[in-house]
Amino acid sequence: MLPYVKRMRTPKERDAGPLRRRRLGAAAAVLALWLALTGGEWALFAVGVGLAGGVFATDPLRHRPELRLPRLWPLLLYLPGFAWRSVAGAIDVARRVFDPALPIKPGFRTRRSRAPNQAVRACHLGAVSLLPGSLAAGTEGCVDHVHLLTDAPWAIEAVDTEETRLGRLFLESPGR
Repeated sequence: MLPYVKRMRTPKERDAGPLRRRRLGAAAAVLALWLALTGGEWALFAVGVGLAGGVFATDPLRHRPELRLPRLWPLLLYLPGFAWRSVAGAIDVARRVFDPALPIKPGFRTRRSRAPNQAVRACHLGAVSLLPGSLAAGTEGCVDHVHLLTDAPWAIEAVDTEETRLGRLFLESPGR
């Protein structure tokens, strides 16, 4: 082959870089989660490295291209508000338990999910259960069933707002 002729890469070779970066990102996320759950206990670090290596080797998202990891900066901006809303939800439940005279008007609402993909919908239904006075009660097709302790329009609007917030985490960024 002549020195100035560049060999064309195959499609599989071209896709190896982004796939490897995605696998490394998922492995790093698993390792960071492991360290957070173990409190940074370095004696368990080898187990975390093994878990991260398993994620890198198997790539659990490989067969589900519609499931994607959330974008980092929007996730970091979302977490403080989510933590605050979760604490507010716990305080709301405790207040209702210790003050039985508090007016409660429970009800079920059905709402059509506007989630762009299944990852957003799964995260949303988990987050709904941590919001003040709401609990995801099930799904049927594109419809979500939500149990509310206060069946008021603002309560279901809070559920819709949370879905919008979560949807921003998974949007495709222009540079990707």
